[in-house]
Amino acid sequence: MADINKKNIQEQQQQLQQDVNLQNDTSISQQQIEIVPTNEELDRSPKQPRITESNEAESSKQNEQESDSDSDTDPLLLTEEILLKYKDFIEYVYQFLKNDGEKQDWSEIVERAKRLVGSTHLNMAIVIVGMECLEDMGSSSEKKYKFRETHIPNILSLLRYINTRIASSSSFRLVSDIKNRGKVLPICLEEFERWRQDLNLLIDEMQALKKMALELDREDEEKTD
Repeated sequence: MADINKKNIQEQQQQLQQDVNLQNDTSISQQQIEIVPTNEELDRSPKQPRITESNEAESSKQNEQESDSDSDTDPLLLTEEILLKYKDFIEYVYQFLKNDGEKQDWSEIVERAKRLVGSTHLNMAIVIVGMECLEDMGSSSEKKYKFRETHIPNILSLLRYINTRIASSSSFRLVSDIKNRGKVLPICLEEFERWRQDLNLLIDEMQALKKMALELDREDEEKTD
């Protein structure tokens, strides 16, 4: 029964991840179609190595997605994975905002943040499913479930708060407009700095919880043996 539930969670996680990446993958494919040259152009084109790099990047992305689909379905580890990915992107956006002089596509950053908000919401749903799976396993995982039930909802609640704040940030929405950027950029930087700090605190807490959980799980295994 536990194996079936675990398999169902992995399938749901993989499907949700595919849904989240669909728009981004479609956009990448369209861009590649626009730049694909003819065979004759390939023979004389100096840009051929760049096409190879694109293919390698796509292959690497596929391998990463396959690896993610095989990851453990422990709700604690899933929550940690969400936090780490979220932190990486927040750090990326923060550095992007700080380098105001760089000529980059600001609107793309805003769109990517919107996708992050959506994917995080879906991934949190997967964590909740994982908790339900643990609960269904009964006495064999009772201690494991209770520990995660005590701590994971608090972390998800704080992450949901950050997620909501980003989604509702008017300064972040306006920062892609050159007319408003000078006014809203300082506010936007201040917001992202605060979210960075909040996420760092959450990740520190997660590391401590993960260590405690591993010790409890090990004790349970020793008692079972």
